[in-house]
Amino acid sequence: MTLVEEYRKIASLAKDPANAEVVIDAILTHFDVEYVDMDLGIEWLYTTNVIDHKFRSVLYKGEDMDAIVAWFKAKTGVTDEEIAVAEAKEKQYVDGCLNLAEQYLGMGHVICGTTYLELAAAKGSETAAAKLKDMQYAKNMYMLGEQYLAMGHKICSKTYFELAAAKGCPKAAAKLAEY
Repeated sequence: MTLVEEYRKIASLAKDPANAEVVIDAILTHFDVEYVDMDLGIEWLYTTNVIDHKFRSVLYKGEDMDAIVAWFKAKTGVTDEEIAVAEAKEKQYVDGCLNLAEQYLGMGHVICGTTYLELAAAKGSETAAAKLKDMQYAKNMYMLGEQYLAMGHKICSKTYFELAAAKGCPKAAAKLAEY
């Protein structure tokens, strides 16, 4: 993992104050500090002059995540330009995955399309995550439609097929054409 990737990972974790311990642990890991007790790791950073006594108290408190991330950025030497380049590459990757997912899903290749959506969602794409959620919902509604159809409940099954078709399920749309 490059320094820029490591910094971006820590910075994204630091957005949630509840992740303070995880962020500090990631910073300690960056400096190859492997103590079971985080306090010992912070003390090691202090005694080896990686941090000063003022910043030691900031790490102990773990409340000022902006200061912690800014310190880490300065200490690693990551520049804003490097971050911008990494973000642009990631956006390009996500856009490519979304484009390929759309193409494969349009051709009926659900597994390939889903894989590309999962790759984009893993990089933080809310669009891909929403599409995956819609696909799961459509799959569940289609399965319910099939179950009710097997029991002879045509009106109920039609409702479930309509819900699945509304989320883009082609099998559900085909079933609706039979009604």
